[in-house]
Amino acid sequence: MLSVGVESLSDRLLELIGRSHDAAAAKDAVRRAIRHGFDAVNTDFMFALPTQTLRSLTMTFNARWPWEPIKSRPTRFLVSLIPNGDNSCT
Repeated sequence: MLSVGVESLSDRLLELIGRSHDAAAAKDAVRRAIRHGFDAVNTDFMFALPTQTLRSLTMTFNARWPWEPIKSRPTRFLVSLIPNGDNSCT
């Protein structure tokens, strides 16, 4: 199993949280993992990011993903909310 820290498909949000990849690189990492035969590829996403909207989160989950051409779809989504030190989420 391989876990890919996609975090978001919004380049603006990825830059805001200090990630070194953009959305295209994240999708490419998933595509390469599938092509190289990993039996399970976990994609990690974050929500409740600063300035993140429900629309941008929805666009991430509705995006065209690398697994679509091979007729394989994720079987489940795991969503984790990690609060800040002060027990808030933003």
